[in-house]
Amino acid sequence: MPKLGQSLSKTIGDLTDLIHNLPDGAQRDTLVQQQSKLIDELQTLIDNTVPEDTAKYRAATAALEKANRSLVKARRDIAKVAETINKIAEVVGVVGELAASIK
Repeated sequence: MPKLGQSLSKTIGDLTDLIHNLPDGAQRDTLVQQQSKLIDELQTLIDNTVPEDTAKYRAATAALEKANRSLVKARRDIAKVAETINKIAEVVGVVGELAASIK
């Protein structure tokens, strides 16, 4: 199973790629906001020094992998952006729960 840091970095990177490929508009704005939330949660995780080998760390990786797959699909077919927005929203929630549990 990939490490959380690898998966979160990949999700943020793939989300960035998608944002750059979209024209300005509501969907792009929503994705930028979600990207910002993920980066905020990453900062919380770092600030609270989550060890890489914890169960919670590994559990969040599964949600990120699901989101990464959706991001890859959306890059191939921009019509899938709405689906990707939903997947990223799930990730924001899961990563937020993880961050809240270690505060």
